[in-house]
Amino acid sequence: MRRYALVTGANRGLGLECVKTILTRTPEVYQLLLCSRSKHAGEQAVRNLPTSLHDRVNVIELDVTSARSITAAVAAVESITPSLQILVNNAGILEGDQTLATNFDAVQNVTEAFMPLLLKPSEPSEPSMVTTTSSSCGTRFLASLSPADASVLTDDKLTVENLISKISDLSEAPDVDIYSLSKCAVNCYTQILARSYPQQLYVTAVSPGFTNTGMCANYTGTRKPKEVELGGTVFYEALFGVGRNHTGVFYKQNSSAGTPLAEAETIETAWST
Repeated sequence: MRRYALVTGANRGLGLECVKTILTRTPEVYQLLLCSRSKHAGEQAVRNLPTSLHDRVNVIELDVTSARSITAAVAAVESITPSLQILVNNAGILEGDQTLATNFDAVQNVTEAFMPLLLKPSEPSEPSMVTTTSSSCGTRFLASLSPADASVLTDDKLTVENLISKISDLSEAPDVDIYSLSKCAVNCYTQILARSYPQQLYVTAVSPGFTNTGMCANYTGTRKPKEVELGGTVFYEALFGVGRNHTGVFYKQNSSAGTPLAEAETIETAWST
């Protein structure tokens, strides 16, 4: 039976690398739903893949910050498959007025919109998988909070509504790093999902580490970013490798730039570091 994996922000960078990884390292039973804000950009990304993989990819237009676009994307996916086995929330931005909306709100909205397809039984029956691109910035942000604020976010009874309220409050603090806050929010949301669907979903968050994507375009520091192919190995490991059949876990691509792919290391890490 054909199985379906949907990846947001998948026309370039780590999203495209995730698509390539699933296509080339898993059985041909997987069909990829490559989501791109621009359908043209998504189609161009497919054309740049080996021709042998083209018939295993469907391009879905999806602007994760638009409710209308999300609704249309769900309908497009439903016309292809009645169920979804993998959702990778990868779309994100580094800075700007929409950072929190793109990196956190959209993750929640996209996940909830596709939840009926993720929870629909398929054969062979096993939990679907949801993983979200996060960052160690999020774990460091949580560790930097006051004990009172941290206790709210680490409470195992935290609800999505209370999480949204707390993140909104924290976003008003002076000099807050919104990118780090957005990734902390993603990490907390991941844990809520894992607790909410312990039997139906395997839910994880992943950090590719400092990777040479478009987000590094204006970087002028001395630290060398790792190759996209290396950072992207974290997706395979979280879904099919060390993270297989695990839920509520944060995984980090732990290798330095230049590490051969055969020696790439993905490790489990704490939510607060």
